[in-house]
Amino acid sequence: MQFEYLPCNICNSTKNTPLGKRKSAGVGLETNIVQCSSCGLIYPNPTPLLMDIEIQDYFNKPDEYFSTSTSRRFKLFEDALRQIECVKPEKGRILDVGCGRGEFLHVAAERGWEAVGTDISKSFVGYARQNFNANAFVGDLEKIDLPPEYFDAVSLISVIQYIQNPMKTLKKINSLLNKKGVLYIETTNEDALLFRAGDLFQSLKEGEKTTTHLSPLFPSFQMYGFNKQAISRALEKTGFQICDMRIKGICGGGRVKGDGYGNVFINLMRKGIIAIGGLMGRGHLLYCMAKKKEAA
Repeated sequence: MQFEYLPCNICNSTKNTPLGKRKSAGVGLETNIVQCSSCGLIYPNPTPLLMDIEIQDYFNKPDEYFSTSTSRRFKLFEDALRQIECVKPEKGRILDVGCGRGEFLHVAAERGWEAVGTDISKSFVGYARQNFNANAFVGDLEKIDLPPEYFDAVSLISVIQYIQNPMKTLKKINSLLNKKGVLYIETTNEDALLFRAGDLFQSLKEGEKTTTHLSPLFPSFQMYGFNKQAISRALEKTGFQICDMRIKGICGGGRVKGDGYGNVFINLMRKGIIAIGGLMGRGHLLYCMAKKKEAA
């Protein structure tokens, strides 16, 4: 795994606030997690650069990668499509970036959309084609030949935080949307109470300033962390106007793996913190709907 010191991906600033170290278990890698002082984006410094051979190796087991059941994922994607359809009731063409195993594409097609997907994993796209007859392509969105201003909607569901260059991807998405096109984003809210509590606990445990933000050195390789400020700046700079933005999440949020009374206690505490954060408006999920700005 190679590393490179990079400026903030959104505003290109090099001024940041250290949040703590992030380490990989077993292989001895570590990096620093920082927050941009200008726009609030959270990112690793230095940033690990994943090679394609590493990506294909890490994401080659579609049956095992997603812990949520297929039926549950169908429901989650139905909810997302209902939100999109509130803005685009006439439906049309939709692009799912980071389509994974293709459940979103299947649900969208069932609801009357002409659905297209992209994903960096050959295994995931193969699964989507075989199991859902999905119209899906392998590779980075920027390198896939899709017609400009072709889509009525684009979805980025739990994807933007894993992309190596999110600003480049947002610019490409803007070029693929037609004049009345909309972009739906779901990502982790890095201002969540869960992270504040997690950082305090982890730092006390490690005896040094460490953080629970991101996972740049181990699966699922989350490279960036967004809050309202960061996502707003990113969308503004890439030609979008926000229609709606919400913070949610009073349950879910994953769990600490492993058995034993210690992990049972930690997961109970985690659930409680997530619930309290959600009630306080500091939940762990950020939802955003944006439309393409009209040309001046």
